[in-house]
Amino acid sequence: MRGRGAPRGLPAGRRRLRLAGAVAAILALLGWRLARELLPAGHIPGNAGSGPPAGLSDCRLARAVDGDSFEVRCGDRWERVRLLRIDTPEFGEPGFAEARRALVRMLREGPFRLEAEGPSFERDRYGRLLAYAWSARGEFVNEEMVRLGWSRFVTRYGGGRHAERFRRAETEARKARRGLWRLEEGRWGRPGPVGTPARPGFA
Repeated sequence: MRGRGAPRGLPAGRRRLRLAGAVAAILALLGWRLARELLPAGHIPGNAGSGPPAGLSDCRLARAVDGDSFEVRCGDRWERVRLLRIDTPEFGEPGFAEARRALVRMLREGPFRLEAEGPSFERDRYGRLLAYAWSARGEFVNEEMVRLGWSRFVTRYGGGRHAERFRRAETEARKARRGLWRLEEGRWGRPGPVGTPARPGFA
């Protein structure tokens, strides 16, 4: 039986330790959420990753926004998607309609597959899922957009695990003067090193 004035519950030292632990956990969570908010579009934390890449199958095109972003249904799941490592023309820019048509042609043929850079999908600052896409016919859609000349290989946030494929595709498009290599020679100028940072306004 405790006498009057005896401490109740945990000793003061242990209570302070528990309180400090709870505060640290809250701060860590807030820091993680803040970091996600501040990530630039297209950024992939832990680019190399470990383990097999995450994927979504049985995906069907709902709407193409342009040549590198679209809306999709994968089973019962609806997503807005931004294709990794490419940056096609925006609305009103030369090549916009052609790039969008090329994307639609590859994705409308049947269910396709989305694949993450690493073991889990990441999102850009607009909430879009960042992904590679593989068409029903087995085309690597991101790579094909570069091969057709509707995008350079964008390396602003790293090259990713398919970097060598993208480099070969860009070299092929340049040599054949496909897509924007023909339409936008003045804007893109003389070919420099394969792989380029995103142009201003990359989204």
